[in-house]
Amino acid sequence: MTVSAANPPFNEYTAAPGASVFPYTFKVIKSDDMKVLVNGVGKQIGVDYTLSGVGENNGGNVTFLAPMTGGENVVTRMDLVFDRQTDYQQNGDYLSPTVNNDYDRIWLAIQQIGQSLKAAIKLPFTTTAEQSINQSASERANTVLAFDASGNLTVSVTDAQNVALAQAAAAAAAASAASINPADLVHRSGTETITGAKTFSVRPVVGTAGAATNDDAAASTAFVNRAIVSAQGLFRTLAGNASGLNSLVSYTIGELITGDNTGSYQSTRGWSGSIDMTVLGVGGIDVGTVAANTFYYTYGITKLDGTKGYIASLSPLAPSFANAPGYIKWSRIGSFRTDNTANKYPMSFIQSGRRMRYKPAVGSNVTGLPTMSSGIVATPGSTTSAVSVSNFVPPTAGVITVLLTAQGNNATMLAFPSSATVGYADAQLCTTASSGGIGNVMGDIVLESSNIYYAANAAACLLKCVGWEDNL
Repeated sequence: MTVSAANPPFNEYTAAPGASVFPYTFKVIKSDDMKVLVNGVGKQIGVDYTLSGVGENNGGNVTFLAPMTGGENVVTRMDLVFDRQTDYQQNGDYLSPTVNNDYDRIWLAIQQIGQSLKAAIKLPFTTTAEQSINQSASERANTVLAFDASGNLTVSVTDAQNVALAQAAAAAAAASAASINPADLVHRSGTETITGAKTFSVRPVVGTAGAATNDDAAASTAFVNRAIVSAQGLFRTLAGNASGLNSLVSYTIGELITGDNTGSYQSTRGWSGSIDMTVLGVGGIDVGTVAANTFYYTYGITKLDGTKGYIASLSPLAPSFANAPGYIKWSRIGSFRTDNTANKYPMSFIQSGRRMRYKPAVGSNVTGLPTMSSGIVATPGSTTSAVSVSNFVPPTAGVITVLLTAQGNNATMLAFPSSATVGYADAQLCTTASSGGIGNVMGDIVLESSNIYYAANAAACLLKCVGWEDNL
């Protein structure tokens, strides 16, 4: 018997309605040398199908016990186990059927390996450098295969995100072009004709973009483009909260304008839902797994058909849509920090518009306002000390709200936005206490850097973070 190279070790079909018999054209020596898949799912002999032609050079038939509905992808393929099952005995029989099957099995295995190599991505035969991916599965997640500056195999997160964004932008552009109604167009009369559009003998002009130009069309286009870009991120009645008792962050929004930073935007109303930080994709985190003691940025995201969803990301600029198929537009709606426990829950907070406030609650992960500094710090009226805000508000915060609590005889506390001034008259916030009393003051400080500046002269003085205003 022979093994022909003309018979590849697989067959593939698109099933017709009612079809149940599918020929295979390669040799199998035993029934378990065959794998049968329908839409990529393996099927079991005797349960899903029967097999004829075992041992025949030209194969036989796979007969399904239940007919196909139509359109299924049916694959029959060789699936040899690489072992040797024949043991020749000294002075024993050397029969041609046994020998032929034994040798055929070797060549069938080589054919199977050859087909696997054909389906693999290959570099030139002359490649001498070792080509391997050394990253673990978690490090490879949400990346694409790429080649480094030397042409060697690697993986890339940035390229994966760029591909996703490019695909989303292309889909949005195609959908936008397909949805244009000629009746909504206006154009200046000339040699061109747009059937169904309104035509003017003089070009319609909208207000200028502010820059001097002799081209009214260019000025009009610039003006409109600026207006569109500025619309992304606008909202009405935005509210959010997290209890600090679980992995959820909840939002309601009356109306939100999402966009894709290309001049295409969308207004949707009636938002209500949650982000679960244990979920990957829409309604959860965009990529990876949640980290402890980390600021996350939350987004409202939309599809072209108006489908709405929420997603959290480490990026303050735009979420990844790698795990949110069909979503192409976004608008940032908030930010929060996870706690430093094994739970990594969002810290308890409440949000109204751009304002976020830590929300102390018994049993939650915020039992009191976070302390930024305590005790004697610098000398009020003479010197100040920098206090970092990085662990208390996100980098996108424009304003921090703090609470100064002075306790003790003649206790004094001062807070400033910068180190440029130190005097009482220039303090952004100031409070005092005397005769064992307590003096409290709460207020906003516009952030000029990642620090605020502070001075206190009593051991019981406390500087606490109340919350922040986000630059959404």
